[in-house]
Amino acid sequence: MTSAEPCRHAPDRHVPSPAERPTPGAALDAFLTDPADPGGPPNRVRPGAADLVLLHAQLRDVLARPSASAVQSVPRASRLVLS
Repeated sequence: MTSAEPCRHAPDRHVPSPAERPTPGAALDAFLTDPADPGGPPNRVRPGAADLVLLHAQLRDVLARPSASAVQSVPRASRLVLS
């Protein structure tokens, strides 16, 4: 989901074409599924959720141009992991 994504390749060195690459939103959803149900519905942010990412911009804008610089902070279990 980063700007380096187009440079990624499979173990056989195949570089995915643009049509084969997931959208940033689909890639994010893949990380949000229940590990016991890969490909299932993504979890959604809700009260009491353990993980959260605070962005400097709207999610739709960040997904249009993914960049680590858009991340403001990452609190986890009431502790600041990244700021």
